[in-house]
Amino acid sequence: MSRWWAQAGRWPVGRAILAALVVSLLACGTPFTSSPLPEASQVPVGDRDLYGVAWLRDGTVVVTFAPERDDTLARLGTVDLASGEIDELPLPPNQGCRGQHAREPTPLPDGRLGLLYVCEQDDPGHNASIEAFDRQSRRFERLFGLESIWVSSGPYTVSPDLQWAVIAHGGLICEGLARFSRSGPDPLPVTISDEGRSFRLDTPVDGAGKCADTGRAHFPTWSPDGRTIAFFGSPASIGRSGQSRLDADWNVYLLDATDLSPRPGLRGVHNARGLRWSPDGMRLAFAGQIGEQKGTWTVNPVDNVPPLISSTDLDWLAWSPDGTQIVGAKSYVSAAGDLSSRLFLIPVPAP
Repeated sequence: MSRWWAQAGRWPVGRAILAALVVSLLACGTPFTSSPLPEASQVPVGDRDLYGVAWLRDGTVVVTFAPERDDTLARLGTVDLASGEIDELPLPPNQGCRGQHAREPTPLPDGRLGLLYVCEQDDPGHNASIEAFDRQSRRFERLFGLESIWVSSGPYTVSPDLQWAVIAHGGLICEGLARFSRSGPDPLPVTISDEGRSFRLDTPVDGAGKCADTGRAHFPTWSPDGRTIAFFGSPASIGRSGQSRLDADWNVYLLDATDLSPRPGLRGVHNARGLRWSPDGMRLAFAGQIGEQKGTWTVNPVDNVPPLISSTDLDWLAWSPDGTQIVGAKSYVSAAGDLSSRLFLIPVPAP
């Protein structure tokens, strides 16, 4: 094979064929790896369940967590990346909640910490909201009420002007996307298609697992310039039911935030997670499997060629403010059979 490629490059026709093949490979988003890959360093946070991570503009890293072997609800805290020490932060004032959950810490465009907050109630279930937390004043502001949808722990994204939010909801098997303004829910009339299968992103889901007639959408992320919402979509899930839906691959889609027109990006990511724009808006980071390779990747949505940046397969991830590192959590099962998490720091090569 190498001899054929060498000979092909000597002739005009061969060079044309070679160029066409290269262009074809790039269009398909063929992954490549840097050699050698930078090492992921572990942050010594101990054995904890981690439910999300954020890296704020001022350099503060925030996690949602539960203590070791403790079934209490998720807590919120800052973490020192050198020592692993976690300093607990407050939750919103308890207003008749049977229990309080802190999920999906997310840096907001204005520098505050965003939080998916769930207030458990006896009837009718729970109320959820997206809250903004100011670390200086220690005050919370309710940005979006989410009572109209079924929320488990869906990632969300907020527009640069803080007037709109898009959130994933519905649970692991039946994820969809919902859009909210500051005054309440708003339709998201967007349909994506792949290989003859189509579905609308805001098709109602309730988490009951009865969703074989629709696809899945997850991990929305708003670009820093406000023009594009990237997300994972899985039309391949249509026609599948139960746990088999988890075997369907994901594609990256890029949604124009103004006219709501979607265009496809990278295709064929298995078990995709954690899609996040870089601070400069030039790349997306995510975790998942492409071909036989599991790990953490970046991709430029212009060429859709995803370099592997680490073989560490994260569950949640966040960019550093300068775009040179990614911090992320990875779940594992301990020797005692308990589900726990580790926190890793990954250097990101320059594009």
